[in-house]
Amino acid sequence: MTSIRNRRPIAFGLAMAILAIGTTVGSAASDESCQAQTNAKIAAIKGKVRGTDPNGVAAGSAADVQLTNAEIEQIKGMNLKAAIAMHQTADGWAQAQLSGLKFQFDKLGIKIVATTDAQMNPADQVAQIETALALDPDILVSLPTDPLATADIYRKATAQGVKVIFMDNVPTGFKPGVDYVAMVSDDRINAGVISGYQLVAAVGCKGKVGIVYHGVDFFVTKQSYIGVKEAIAEFPEVQIVDEKGIVGPDFAGETQTAVSAMLTKTPDLAGVWTVWDLPGEGAMAAARAENRPDLKITTLGLGQPAAIALAGNQLIVATAAVAPYAEAIAEANLGALAVLGRKNLPAFVATEALPTYQNNLLDAWIYSYGVEAPQAVKDALTQ
Repeated sequence: MTSIRNRRPIAFGLAMAILAIGTTVGSAASDESCQAQTNAKIAAIKGKVRGTDPNGVAAGSAADVQLTNAEIEQIKGMNLKAAIAMHQTADGWAQAQLSGLKFQFDKLGIKIVATTDAQMNPADQVAQIETALALDPDILVSLPTDPLATADIYRKATAQGVKVIFMDNVPTGFKPGVDYVAMVSDDRINAGVISGYQLVAAVGCKGKVGIVYHGVDFFVTKQSYIGVKEAIAEFPEVQIVDEKGIVGPDFAGETQTAVSAMLTKTPDLAGVWTVWDLPGEGAMAAARAENRPDLKITTLGLGQPAAIALAGNQLIVATAAVAPYAEAIAEANLGALAVLGRKNLPAFVATEALPTYQNNLLDAWIYSYGVEAPQAVKDALTQ
């Protein structure tokens, strides 16, 4: 993969990407009327960020988190330090976040003094942040594993004078501008809607489907669950016959077990939605184990295994690609601007999801990661 130093910043929204409304593969998706309906619904979402943060704050403008050349030079002369406390680092989304943060902090001359992985364990995350705070960072970028169990440690960070930027979730009772600077995420509710329409299209607007959701108190994954349910509800001939929650940390393994149970219970299950692409890998494993290569899977995100499957029209037929690399750039910028004391920073910044199919997969990879797709993904498109 291209070095992060050769990455280019990605603009928020979909202006840089081709909105390719795809045609899914398989007999169920040959219903042109169904495809036309779902395509129109997906196109109508473009440019309309619906999601809010957990406090109901609407997304602000990404233009408000850009630094001037003078501000960049000022930050470089301050010898700032940053810590990154991740919920987990096992999937492509997390790795893209880390790459973007490392790139932008390096550009700003900010030293990263700690990078942690809690593996979805709140107690571990609290201990890791405690250790990181002992290194006196000026900025903390983090995704809370649990909004209640981790609240106190983030309050300690703010009390210590650390500028706290959240990814995707905010601890219980926290207010922007008081307890933290801002939250950065994607428009996860519309991402759920998009992937729901994609699933409807894949099964030809009729049939039985299953849902694998995130079974914990996690703001953005609850948003995507709301979105997918809304989309499917618009098509009465598509029945959600089973739903399973997964809690991790073995998201792929738990999903494989859940989808295998669904297929046993409902042999004519036509499709499955998974809350993001790592669970989607488990859904693929279940389909292969049960000899169901015709199962249609849609999801959110674009990890390499999901991208390779989509490239080869194997089980994953579509996804709503998000933009973690661009979000990381915004997170680093927000931290720096907060240190500088810039007023009126947005409390919430969000990117749009890009409807992704085989025919715009390479564009979607750039949208998500800021670099060209790895050769394995390119090769899968030509096989």
